[in-house]
Amino acid sequence: MALGDYPKAIKYYEDRLELAREIQDKRSEEQSLGSLGVACEALGDYNKAITYYEQRLLLARNIKDRRSEEEALDRLKVACYALGDYAKAMQYQQGTSPNS
Repeated sequence: MALGDYPKAIKYYEDRLELAREIQDKRSEEQSLGSLGVACEALGDYNKAITYYEQRLLLARNIKDRRSEEEALDRLKVACYALGDYAKAMQYQQGTSPNS
């Protein structure tokens, strides 16, 4: 993504996500979801980014990866804030999921 070709990066991350799910590699799946969220966020597609970050958060919690959970919550907060959904951003800031 350093070169700014986000659509191409998204394709590669989607391929990686599919492979990670196929071989049941939860860490790679979680990382791919995070990367997809970042790429979508860079393109201004905050709703899609939130979808990926929410999946990442759920997976991070399931595999008990606190660092990834914290990163997902932080990215969710930023994306919600960018959309003007300050209530949801605050919930993520506090470490809770609005839908739980």
